[in-house]
Amino acid sequence: MKKINLTLVLLILSAAFFCTSGVASAISLNDVYVGNTVVHLEWSEYWSTDFSYYKLYRDDTLIYIEPNRDTTFYDDWGLSKGSTYNYKIEVYNEADVLMDSRTKSVTTGNVHGTITLDTKWRSETSPYNLTGTVTVAENATLTIEKGVTVNRGKRVINIDGTLAPLDGVTWNGIGLDLSDHDGYSITNCVFHNDKYNCGFGIWLYQCNNSVIVSSPN
Repeated sequence: MKKINLTLVLLILSAAFFCTSGVASAISLNDVYVGNTVVHLEWSEYWSTDFSYYKLYRDDTLIYIEPNRDTTFYDDWGLSKGSTYNYKIEVYNEADVLMDSRTKSVTTGNVHGTITLDTKWRSETSPYNLTGTVTVAENATLTIEKGVTVNRGKRVINIDGTLAPLDGVTWNGIGLDLSDHDGYSITNCVFHNDKYNCGFGIWLYQCNNSVIVSSPN
């Protein structure tokens, strides 16, 4: 019994040492949203008391320093469509010693994730190919410019926030599912249904006083 108790004490002391030294305070790095020219990154908060700042690198180039422990996101705009970027987040303590780091590779053009800031899909970077579900979060607006083509396949767009009125947008794959957007306007859009997956063209649910207008023949 004494031997077992001693072993338990040693395990507890070891765990306490790792936690207080920051070794066990590992962080994560995730791509919350990937667009054609933007990547929204988030990392977990580093909870060790010995904290000074975060450093974020893109392809080994320092792009951001954050001294606030609670600020754990970064939006990297102006990227090239179809390019792979290698990100690394580092955490430093008050003695400027590297405590932890994580890496993440992201390829733009594989559109997926949650849009948390106002975002515009531009015609010059069309088409937008969805490789995963896209969710527009509350308090965020997605604007899709005229002339944009959205290739969705079996992927869906969830609108918890706002989708700006559509004009001249082409949708390929499963159609548009839009709810609780009163007075919504869809003008001159084309919806190519995915007949092999029993998809739909347009589904408006509780969108009172909405208008759908097509261009004249």
